[in-house]
Amino acid sequence: MSTVADPLPNAPETAPSYTAADEPTFARFVGFVGLFALVLGSAAVLASRLSSTPRMIGEGWGFLLAAGGVALMLYHAVRDGDPDVRWMYGGLGVVALVLALAAALVPGPVFAAASVTTEKVVGSNLAWAVGFGLLSLLFLAAYARHETDEPLRTIVRVGLLAVGALLTAGCVAGGAFEPGFLAGPGLALVLLGLGFLCAYLANVDTATGPGYRVAFALGLFGAVVALAAVA
Repeated sequence: MSTVADPLPNAPETAPSYTAADEPTFARFVGFVGLFALVLGSAAVLASRLSSTPRMIGEGWGFLLAAGGVALMLYHAVRDGDPDVRWMYGGLGVVALVLALAAALVPGPVFAAASVTTEKVVGSNLAWAVGFGLLSLLFLAAYARHETDEPLRTIVRVGLLAVGALLTAGCVAGGAFEPGFLAGPGLALVLLGLGFLCAYLANVDTATGPGYRVAFALGLFGAVVALAAVA
């Protein structure tokens, strides 16, 4: 049985060579720790709100754990571009946006004790709406940063633009009829809307096209608001 020798046994390696992508192991570990802290902190807060029995983890520590968990998960969302990971965080951003809308429209306060006879009104849960909206902004911005499918990126960009425009223009228009609104909750909503607009502009070309028109319209809108404030 004959064998065929390698014609170039000592041939040097030539470019391009295969380069394996580094796995973000540390970022995934941080994300897992953040998810655990978020679940634990959220459970502690809900248990404290729904029951007056003393707990090992109080409501204050629960909020701290949840906030720290979210920060760790955001680090993972920014560092890990794996498709499954970015879709998970993108879905989390959509869920947070739906919760923000529900918190803004559902009469509250939601967590009021049963013995309290306070009349529930729309807008009482505005702090929760702003919090969920901020979470949605951060996770959707991280998703848009890693998404490579152009149709999906377009959908996310349009969503960021629509939410930002509605919050900014709507709250300023509402402040024209109710001046005290912008001095209170309206200011937080306007800042949140500007955050959505900034996330949109960060993912488009602002030199030409729709990005340029949105940036120009935002600057013009700011100038009109400034003149109205001076007047």
